[in-house]
Amino acid sequence: MVQRLKACQITFCQITLDGPPDIHDNRRFLIDRSGKKAGPTFHKILENIKDIHEDIHVNIRVNVDKTNINRVDEILDLLEQHGLKNKVGFYLAPVDDSASSCVNLDCFSSYEFSGEELQVYRCPYVVKQKQEPRCDSIRYNAKHLMQLLHEVKSAELSII
Repeated sequence: MVQRLKACQITFCQITLDGPPDIHDNRRFLIDRSGKKAGPTFHKILENIKDIHEDIHVNIRVNVDKTNINRVDEILDLLEQHGLKNKVGFYLAPVDDSASSCVNLDCFSSYEFSGEELQVYRCPYVVKQKQEPRCDSIRYNAKHLMQLLHEVKSAELSII
């Protein structure tokens, strides 16, 4: 499969996880031809990442809301346990209710997400970025992030 992707000049992919296995597999699962739930996907996705990460840059996006943000560290631990530390990119993306995929009370406001994202990135980071961060969340949340930075008054944080 990797050779077919490379033949198409695909050098980068983004793979989405929605939390550790129990959360991800509840939100994203295989469906059989009859439309019934057919099985989990987390561990298959993890194996696929392991198979391709040396040939294609993999960036893992974790979709977060108020129900799974406190379990992001479990995903980082699993990536490290499977030998992916410093070998894949990693970032958070807020779930929004634009497609009715998030019960409104579970979604973060831009301001809330900015604060949660800062908390995650302050922790010892076990997966480094293989490319410059895209800063989507900073662009998306710039006014809230700046306000939060002023409130925190932290010399260790800066926006370049």
